[in-house]
Amino acid sequence: MKYQPIFVVLLAILFGFASSAVAQKKGYKPHFWFMIGLFFGIFGFLALWFLPKKEEPAVYMPPPPPRDMGLWYYLDEVHTQHGPVAFSEIERLWREKKLVPTSYLWQEGMAEWKKISELPEILTILG
Repeated sequence: MKYQPIFVVLLAILFGFASSAVAQKKGYKPHFWFMIGLFFGIFGFLALWFLPKKEEPAVYMPPPPPRDMGLWYYLDEVHTQHGPVAFSEIERLWREKKLVPTSYLWQEGMAEWKKISELPEILTILG
């Protein structure tokens, strides 16, 4: 009878570690579930055992830019028209800060000149 408190403590620690291991495999916080297993024993372990596996949140990845972006025209800081140029040239000018979000772009098929900031798909590609 004198070993009963030691047995209870060891059993609680065992449930704590078991809960922690299962929690880690299911994607839950292992430290939190260690404490639940430690204090609630088999009940905490069983609660975790029947929980579904935690799904990782989906990370949005923008689609890769199309290989051929066509020919573009742009207006420089004094609104002089340049082009037609390949999109790779637009990217180079963007990296060199010669084009900024308030710079205007136009491509055949567009109704009017648009600021780069008004073209979210272009901003995504330019980064």
